[in-house]
Amino acid sequence: MSITYKTTRENINWQDVSDVLKRAGLADRPANEQEIIFNNSYAVVFVCDGDKVVGVARAISDGLSQAAIYNVALDPEYQGNGAGRRMLELLLDQLKGQNVILYTHPQTVELYEHFGFRRAATAMEY
Repeated sequence: MSITYKTTRENINWQDVSDVLKRAGLADRPANEQEIIFNNSYAVVFVCDGDKVVGVARAISDGLSQAAIYNVALDPEYQGNGAGRRMLELLLDQLKGQNVILYTHPQTVELYEHFGFRRAATAMEY
């Protein structure tokens, strides 16, 4: 394994991104749509093993006060060795000084509490 982290969008295999998100059960959109989604995001992190994307995370933001993290996914064989933690640290570094909310599966709430996230008292969605 040769793990690297990218916070830019250059030379990303968007099919890999689509596949990682699909395997994680987070999105079932084709590669061309994932490219648009990630290109329109404020901050991104890609975990790569060589040329293959094995993890992704992104955030939308106004760049000053509010940000929301979406699509945090890491292939299972790369979990448990710090790659997910580093991916989240790199994403949060890009969001410093902002109020950050995180959308996640109910089964991963406790995981994110270990990173310092707290459960929100109120939320609405439409």
